[in-house]
Amino acid sequence: MAVSLKEYSPWIQLDLSIAHCIHSVKIYDQAFNYESDDDMANVRVTIGKSESDVTEEGDKYLCAYNEGQPPGDEFTMTCFEILYGRFVRVTLIGISNHLRLREMEIFGW
Repeated sequence: MAVSLKEYSPWIQLDLSIAHCIHSVKIYDQAFNYESDDDMANVRVTIGKSESDVTEEGDKYLCAYNEGQPPGDEFTMTCFEILYGRFVRVTLIGISNHLRLREMEIFGW
């Protein structure tokens, strides 16, 4: 399980050690949500070759964006296009909260 700091637009980032072609990210939300019913609303997944790539605000490194609350406590974010990168960042946009992930799976080659 991973838990971010409580902040505005909290994020969790993975370093895959080497770059891969990535087509989707499966996110497993924490099973018990202590603060809010919409803790996974407005999820943004970015993928890049460097840490600075995944912090950029533009769409250049955007894999997928989910507006609103996804169904259930696990869901797959399919990238708009296949992205090549080493860093994967999941961000809750516009929410002051913790980001709690039970698990993440990265799919690609």
